[in-house]
This record gives sequence, structure tokens and C-alpha cells, in this order.
Amino acid sequence: MTNPTLPYAALLDTEDWLQQPRSVTLLSGASGSGKTTICLYVISAAQQAGKDVRGLVTPGRYAADGVRTGIDLVDPATGQRWPMADRALDDQDTGRRWRFRPDALARGSALLQASRGCDLLVIDEIGPLELLEGGGWVCALDVLQAGLYRQALVVVRPSLTELLISLLPKLSVRTIGLDNTAQRDMPD
Repeated sequence: MTNPTLPYAALLDTEDWLQQPRSVTLLSGASGSGKTTICLYVISAAQQAGKDVRGLVTPGRYAADGVRTGIDLVDPATGQRWPMADRALDDQDTGRRWRFRPDALARGSALLQASRGCDLLVIDEIGPLELLEGGGWVCALDVLQAGLYRQALVVVRPSLTELLISLLPKLSVRTIGLDNTAQRDMPD
């Protein structure tokens, strides 16, 4: 359907955004551009407004020196957090930067399956595992297609945005592209 590009500030007025006609908003940007930070902000604002928020968010885990060492899986409905991925060791020839934990991927799929009927569905992120390998939480595509949510906020890499849009032909999809200034511009 339509694919207008929005400024990310459109999400900052969460109450207004959640009242818009049902749509999927894709949030895309380079690593470190603030995608997960914006998801966490929108989740908090929606919950403060009494909205039912479901899905999953995947904030990084960092060492004292600021190096990202892992990725966690967080249930936005409960705040419960689980380790999801660890940085792959240099001697592993997997071609991946991260070693994903199968139990966390299964838990993420279960969270998505249980997300139906919510005000806000957050999926941070649909990436290469889902779109190129048919793994991870590929069920996210079915959950999005079912449309049993008021609004969906989905993180996707810039290189995969058009592919994801093509897989959601019956949905109203909007995109927000971030640059590295988005995180600095977040309200306190």
C-alpha cells in the first residue's frame, strides 16, 4: 500500500500516533542511530497512556569500556529480560557478529504469537535471520499480516527495508529513516 517517509519525531507524540489509522511503521537506521532507544521511549509513553504494548525489544549489553558484548530480549509488557545473543568469538568462522541463543529466539517467537490484540506491537528487529534465512522470529511476518494490533513499530535495517515492505503487500506501511543524530534529539 502506501509507503510515505515520516520524520521520526512523528513517533514522539505517541498518543497522537496511536490514534492514527492502523499501520506498520518501519524504523530504519545504521547501527547506533537510536532505533532501540526510540522503541523504548515509545513503549514507555504508550504504557504511561494506558496502552497495551506487546512484542519484543532487543537492547544491547555493554562492557564497562562501552563495547557492546551482547543483546538482550525484553518483553515490553512485563519488562522481563533474557540474554539473547553474545558477540561471536573471533576464532568462530560463522560469518556472523552474534551467536544467538535458541531458547531466546523461541521465547521471542512466543512473545510475538502472544501479541495479538494489543494497542502497540513492537518488533525490534526483523533482520537477516528472518528475511534472508527464514529463522529467528520469522513468525513476526504472520503476526504483522494478521493485523491484530492498533499500531506496529518495526525495526529493520536500511538494506532490508524494501524487502520487508514487499512481504507486507496488504498493509499500510510507513517508514522512518534515522541518522546518527536521532538519539541526541530524544526528549528527557
